[in-house]
Parts: sequence; C-alpha cells; structure tokens
Amino acid sequence: TTLIITPLLLSLFEVGEQPITKDKALVQLRDSKGNAMKLPKNQFTKGRERDLEELNHFTSTQIISYNPYTSLQSLINIHPLNNTSPLYKTLSHKSTGTIGQREYFRPLNQSVHSVFNVDLKHGGRIYTSAGAQNTRRDERKTLIINGDATVEPDYSAMHPRMLYASVDIQYDADPYLVVCDNLGSIELRPLVKLCFNTAINASVSTYSGGVYKRLRELKHSIDAGKRAQARLMWDLMEEHDVNPDNILKAIRYIHQPIAHFIAAKVGAELQLLDGKISLDTMLQLKERGIVSCGVHDSIIVPDKYKETAIDVMHESYSKYMGGFNAVID
Repeated sequence: TTLIITPLLLSLFEVGEQPITKDKALVQLRDSKGNAMKLPKNQFTKGRERDLEELNHFTSTQIISYNPYTSLQSLINIHPLNNTSPLYKTLSHKSTGTIGQREYFRPLNQSVHSVFNVDLKHGGRIYTSAGAQNTRRDERKTLIINGDATVEPDYSAMHPRMLYASVDIQYDADPYLVVCDNLGSIELRPLVKLCFNTAINASVSTYSGGVYKRLRELKHSIDAGKRAQARLMWDLMEEHDVNPDNILKAIRYIHQPIAHFIAAKVGAELQLLDGKISLDTMLQLKERGIVSCGVHDSIIVPDKYKETAIDVMHESYSKYMGGFNAVID
C-alpha cells in the first residue's frame, strides 16, 4: 500500500522545511540477511565517516526539493473506475505543478550514509533515507537545488564496463546491444540489460529466479512506467522465443573476456568501487562549491554545472578504475 500526500491534503497543514527522518549511523555493516553487525573502528571506517559528515554538513545548508505530483495521475489511475471519481478529477486538476509552482515542491533530506555487506570489501554504496535516491526517475526530473533546475548525467552500463576494466580492457561499445545482435533483435535491449545486471549480482543457481523475481516486482509496481516495462519484457520473451537462460548463454558467449564474472556474485565487490567513485565525485564537487545528489551510477547537479560534473565523474571513475575511461550519458 502506498499513501500519497496530495496538494489538497497539504493545504490543510503547515508544512515544515525538512522531512522527519530517522537518524542513521554514517557507516553501517550488515550481515547477509540485512541485520546490523558491529562495525570495526579503523582508519578506513573513520575516514569514511569524516567524508560523509563533511558532505552532510555541506548539503544541510542547501535547499533541495522536488515535485512529487507531476505523475500523480499515473499513480492513482490504477483502477479504471478511479478516473471517473470526483477525487480523481480534483487531484488531477491540482497536481499539474511546474518549477515555478513552489507550493507543490517537497523538501528532500540529502543526508547520506554508507552500507557494507558482511565485511568492508563488499557493498559500501552511498544511500539516503529521504533524498533523491528515494524518488522515482520522473520525479527527479523536477528536482531543484537552491532554485536551479537540474540534470542527471549517469555512467552508461557502469558495472559491465568496470568488469572489462578489471581485465585491462577499455570497453566503449554498448554491452547490451552487442548481445541483442547475437539474439537477433535490438528490441531485446531492456530485457538483456535486466538479465546482464542480474547475472552480475547472482550465482548460477539464483540467476534465473532473480530475473523472474524482478519482472514480478516491476509488474506489480505502483509506477505505471515500470508496469509497462514489465509487460514489454514479458512480450519480448514470447515474441522472440528467449528466456533468461539462453540470454545468459549469449552474454557469456559475446563477453568472453569477462564471462568468468557472469553469475559469479561479483556485484557487491563492484558496489565497493562505485560507492568510492560516487563519494569522491560528490566531495570534489563540494570543493568547487557545487551541490550534488548521488544516485549510485548517476549524479544530480544544477544544470549550469553539468559539464563540470561530467568532468569530475570522468576523473573519479579513472581514479578508481586504473586509468580507464567511463562512458557518460
């Protein structure tokens, strides 16, 4: 169940400037089931805590907000009868905000923390509890920082390219499209992407189930775009007579230099690196006085700083990937 606070309801209350969030430890260590573990206090964890505290202090002085009502129609139109109700018409009428309609904008708390998995060599990504990561992609397009519209450059196919860098290969092609060529249709790209990234995080025994689990999650998502994406991928499998297993075979065949990483549960090791890259990018931007919001493989910055952000993203990636270059969209 998802409860959506609408402008109609907000108009009845005095809304504070910051959302209420539960305090979290800056650096966390969890076991395989997500339970908290005792965090070792060493030079690395103390350094990570200092970096996160420094970043949080900087972002806490900024005004970061977004419009959660831009796609309200797609969220409440889950049942066909909804679009005939007076409530639906009222919400639809009152929820067409733009950047200029500040009363419809909700503040974000961009405080960040790190989460490691089992040990300090796995995981370590940067997370927020009530920040940009906790919004949908269409909502993030409305995000404003200190009154400025924003952009979100992202690392294209970050994990596949990181695997190639680990075997000393600079890989600039689209790793998903080359698999589609082998399977006979570029239409399969979204499905190949899902299978590829699932295979990076799964073992041989959990891979196929992981793909179907993700498809079910998309199918039952409250986000209409994700539901449409799920329907598309189910249709693609039927139309092209493919399934997760033969897609996995195609991935391994086409990407032979990194085939030993596929379905070998290396995702958490890659997260250790992309967490370092993301944090380094945000800290470098902070040194330039630029506010940013990291979303794992992308960074949100004011539009006027787009080129600077891309330069810093390239620099951070190269720093942690042995001098190899990223591909940024």
